[in-house]
Amino acid sequence: MPVHIDGELQEIASPYILVVNATTYGTTPLKLTVSAVGPSERDFMAFMLQARSEFGEPAGRFSQAPVASKPMTCYSRDDTLTHTAAFIRPSMEVLWHPPAKNMGRVAFTGSIAVNKIKFWSVQSDYLNGEGKLDLSFPTRPSRKIKFADFLFLEFGSDVSTGAALRKRCWNSLCPALVAFAKL
Repeated sequence: MPVHIDGELQEIASPYILVVNATTYGTTPLKLTVSAVGPSERDFMAFMLQARSEFGEPAGRFSQAPVASKPMTCYSRDDTLTHTAAFIRPSMEVLWHPPAKNMGRVAFTGSIAVNKIKFWSVQSDYLNGEGKLDLSFPTRPSRKIKFADFLFLEFGSDVSTGAALRKRCWNSLCPALVAFAKL
């Protein structure tokens, strides 16, 4: 999940939802809509979204980005969608192109921000892949990730709890945040 340095993840239920125009994916692009719901309907200013398999692998790519937004590459080409300028958006739509292989269940995940300080984590319902499940995709990172690859953000008074963000994603705002806890 991407974060702003001075930002704070809101712990109350998100007023935003991610809606996909299907319950399964195959080879046809799908429309993803981001909008506010409920009595506290509000516009948003910033966002970062990614589709991920239930194993955590990024899945597919985005196209037809709305005004002041763009696809970016974190793990594979155009696998992440983010804003390029913060301005008021009542909602937005984007096309998502599924991966060439059936990766099993896939959900859209990310963050939606009202301003630099207030943001929510969001996730869509899972989509099921059509056809035969391809288990050849990696369920673990394709290369060994080293301790030195991470920036650590401590939540506690020691390094026993907190979160880590991959260094290569820090500058590109890649949504690769890993929580950890000492057992």
